[in-house]
Amino acid sequence: MIGQPLSRVDGPVKVTGRATYAYEYRQDEAPLYGVIVTATIGRGDIREIDLSQAQRSPGVCEIVTHENAPAQGARDAPSPSVLSYARARPTLTNPKVGHYGEAVALVVAETLEQAQAAANLVRIAYVAETGDFDFMANAGKAYTPKALLFGMPSDSAVGHFYAGYDSAPIKIDHEYNTPYWFSQPMEPNACLAVPRGEDLELYVSTQIVDRAPVWPAR
Repeated sequence: MIGQPLSRVDGPVKVTGRATYAYEYRQDEAPLYGVIVTATIGRGDIREIDLSQAQRSPGVCEIVTHENAPAQGARDAPSPSVLSYARARPTLTNPKVGHYGEAVALVVAETLEQAQAAANLVRIAYVAETGDFDFMANAGKAYTPKALLFGMPSDSAVGHFYAGYDSAPIKIDHEYNTPYWFSQPMEPNACLAVPRGEDLELYVSTQIVDRAPVWPAR
């Protein structure tokens, strides 16, 4: 969006409709569709999950929560040289909620519309906890990290906004709101999972191709 126009190697196939996206690696058999149910609190615990209405919804095959999810391995340790999405991250392993929008259930149905409808019928009761959501109230806890991603040096400074604003010759005071979904990606967020015997082959959309390594599932 900003800077000089660059020629992308994948540009021609995308703008001509010849690019194959994750969802389009379809198999011969009819697929099932999964829709993620996300947390509506910022921090706390799941107290109760009511799946009765969702399970009776047409086309529903399975609903996975922390109560019936398969056992998973441990989460990979943080590393400044590896992006967080390239690390193993177990999901639906316990009733804890660490952030708003965290996955708390997966509804699987015969069609996308059936999965979406059933996901809206999942009823979850929470025990909300107080979180640290005010940056300035917690400014005293701020610190300068030794390094950022890929070992880049950190540089942090806090200025005096109001002093600078009051002395500025030109002032602009306007409120902007950003949408949850970015407006420009051509590929929809999707993941296609294909069973191959004891293995599972995944086709996933990604933002940074060279940072999406292939590793064996654990």
